[in-house]
Amino acid sequence: MSTAQVSTVAQAQAQHLGIWQDAASLLPNVGREYQLSLGEGQTRAVPLQLGAQTIWLKHEDENPHGSHKDRAFAYRLSLAKQAGTQAVVLSSSGNAAISCAAYARQASIKCVLFVSPETEPGKLQALEDFTQARVLVSTRAMRMANYVAARYLIPNLRPSLDEFATIGYKTIAFELRRQLEHVDHVFTFVTSASSLVGMAMGFQELLKAKKIMKLPALHVVQSTGKDALVKASSGSLLATDAGAVRNLGVAHSAREKEALRLLRSTGGSGWSVGREQMETANQILLSKGIASSWEGQCTVAAIKQALHSGQVQGKVVGLLTGKNYPFIPDFQSHFPLVNTFVDVDAQVESYLYGV
Repeated sequence: MSTAQVSTVAQAQAQHLGIWQDAASLLPNVGREYQLSLGEGQTRAVPLQLGAQTIWLKHEDENPHGSHKDRAFAYRLSLAKQAGTQAVVLSSSGNAAISCAAYARQASIKCVLFVSPETEPGKLQALEDFTQARVLVSTRAMRMANYVAARYLIPNLRPSLDEFATIGYKTIAFELRRQLEHVDHVFTFVTSASSLVGMAMGFQELLKAKKIMKLPALHVVQSTGKDALVKASSGSLLATDAGAVRNLGVAHSAREKEALRLLRSTGGSGWSVGREQMETANQILLSKGIASSWEGQCTVAAIKQALHSGQVQGKVVGLLTGKNYPFIPDFQSHFPLVNTFVDVDAQVESYLYGV
């Protein structure tokens, strides 16, 4: 077998293993018989010419359910399966709910999901494929998930609160090292900042093992109106138009202090992006044949400004954290709307206990 054939076989084996190629670094340890995988991870890092400089885009939108959340829930639901967990609950703006439903189905774990009425129709449509989950629409999604977790004694997998939510994201750092050897800057859109924290843990482990010489500067990207972390970091506000790009996501995360510490210790910064900058970045991406989510568009907009200002040099990576869901006109969701505890109890008890 030639060297090229050996390399191809190794890549195929790694793809099959998903995040578990790096199982030894994913702690608490999950036994092999409990390791769930739907082909997540091993996403491409591709070059993009941005002005006079080449940057790299890590295509997390190529994960099987369209976002980097697959990494987190592949690990988290594997851990839950190993612990004998029978049901979980989560509030989500869309991507996390889709990933949670997918891996909960593979694990045969019941899954109660609360989503906002403002969730993108494409994401709601994707959730309709997971008939084993109980998806509930609520204007008080986070509050209702907290209530269900406390009343029915089931784990709340909300990323900003769950202690194991960061672990799967370590594999992004491991893959970037294998793909690009070294990275100077990483930009990523964040809400809870769980992915940032997990990725930083991965880079710190690589540094300790002397597989990289220094930590990359970590940069967070947020949208106008939902940019508390950027403001707390004294980061750059790129928006010239008022109003949030999207209204979903948490206003403040329990991981905010940890994220700020990472920005400062690595020499990174925060970047707040408005609609005008996002749309300009989208045109750049579309011209290269890349249809990205609005989060990815914001990330490219932030990198564009950082390069223009001269604040970043060297090898720059932007994470395209989720895929673009096309607009679905006149979409009608069939999920129940619940805004009272009585309505929630009726739905959850019917689902969990068949009553």
